Formats: sequence, structure tokens, C-alpha cells
Amino acid sequence: MKSSRRIGFKATAIFLAFALVQLSLQLSFAAPSSSSSTAFPQGILGRITTTGSGPATINGNNAASGDTVLPGSMLETPSGTEATIDLGPLGSVTLHSATRIRLDYACPNASSPDPQSCRVYVTLFAGCVTTNYKQGSHHRIAIDSKGLIEQSDSDKERSGGGALKTCSDASPAGVAGASSGGLGSKLWAALALGILAAPVAYLLITEEDNPSPSTP
Repeated sequence: MKSSRRIGFKATAIFLAFALVQLSLQLSFAAPSSSSSTAFPQGILGRITTTGSGPATINGNNAASGDTVLPGSMLETPSGTEATIDLGPLGSVTLHSATRIRLDYACPNASSPDPQSCRVYVTLFAGCVTTNYKQGSHHRIAIDSKGLIEQSDSDKERSGGGALKTCSDASPAGVAGASSGGLGSKLWAALALGILAAPVAYLLITEEDNPSPSTP
């Protein structure tokens, strides 16, 4: 009987440990990545310039004027600060005060980018954003909860460019979890579950192997 109980405890421990590890793996894969798989040409890299009372952030890290903004970056400005990302021949993107966006841009030909084949995508989570598109470049702005809102006019793309401005009703405080920088709550939970799996399994396995001494 004691042997069967021990086998039962060990089976339960193995099952529980396996379940915790599987759950931790699923959470870690679901967590947002801090890097982007979008290909970008070496000749076109965004450069940020900030003005105002507080620092803008790139992927959760404080940004200084001149810092590089890669495709897929999450950007945020606090109240009283504006930031402009210069995309060279593709134009620019300006975050107004208290704004949060994701910026994507790509050109099919990395060695010799042609603005007419390049695309700039802005996903707006909170605040207001303005994009200025140069001749030949194509810009789109989407609000996270509503999808595509604005896109550049084809006639202006051919004739010299133009500007788009869009605002969201959300505040940056309400979308704090959207950032791709740092360790998100899901990844922290995954790590915690993975750490818990080993000691839980050990305690269950050894419980029957080390019984408390009986009272004489």
C-alpha cells in the first residue's frame, strides 16, 4: 500500500511539473518580442528628435535626440513632450504630447530603396500623431482598436507629398501593457511558473521517501 501511494505521489509530481513547464512555455511564446522581424534597409534608419519637459521612450527606454528608431519600435511621449522621427526620403512621424505608437517601415529593395515602393505604418494607441510623407512615399495610420484610419493621398504622393494627423481617445496610462520593451507581465509569469515547477516536483516526490518519525 505504501509503495503504491509513493508511486501515486511521484506520478502526480511528474504530471504537475510537466503542466507547469508547458504553461510557462506557452506564456513565454505569447509574450511580445522586444525585436522586430521586419527587414529594413541600412540606408533608411529612423532618427528621433525630442523637445519638451520629459524624455520620450523607445521600447520602454529613455531616448535622446539622435537615437535610432528601428522598424517595429514602440514609442511614447509624456505630457509636455513631442518627438519627431526623421525617416529620410520617406518623410517623418511626429508624436505629440502624451502619445503612444508603434512605428513600422519597410522597403523591398534594401540595397537601393525607392520611396515609391516603401511603406510607413503607424499604429496609434493613445494621443495624437502626425506623419509627413514626401513625394513617392506611402503612409498609413491605424488606431489600435479601430484599424486603418488615414492613408496618404496617391495624387499628393506623386506631386510632392502631404501630411496626415490622427488622434485617439485613449490615454497612454490605459495602454501601458502595449509596450514591447522589457519583460512583460506574461513573461514574468512564465518565468515564475518555470521556477516553481522544480521545487514542487521535488517536495511531492520526497514526501513519501522521508516520512515523519512515528510517535512511540
